[in-house]
Amino acid sequence: MRRQWDDLKADGAFEVVRGEPEGPFVYRRGNLVLAVNPSGREVSVSANADAPKILLKIGKGNWNGGLLTMEAQSFLIGAVST
Repeated sequence: MRRQWDDLKADGAFEVVRGEPEGPFVYRRGNLVLAVNPSGREVSVSANADAPKILLKIGKGNWNGGLLTMEAQSFLIGAVST
C-alpha cells in the first residue's frame, strides 16, 4: 500500500484524530484515516460523520456514519474524499 499511497510514505503528514486511553488510536495521513485497537476488548467511539471508504482491515472493524467500532486487536485503513 505504501507504493500506491504517497500518504503512507515516511514523509507523509501525521495528525492524531483520537487518542484517549479507553478507545482506539485514530490518526490521519493525508487523505487516509488509520485506526488501531490494540486492547483485548471491542471498542466503539463517535467519529467523523463522513465515514472513509475502507481499504484494508485486519480483524473486524466498521466505520458506520458517526460510529467507529473495532474488535479487540484490530486495525483499519480508510480513504476520505477531498
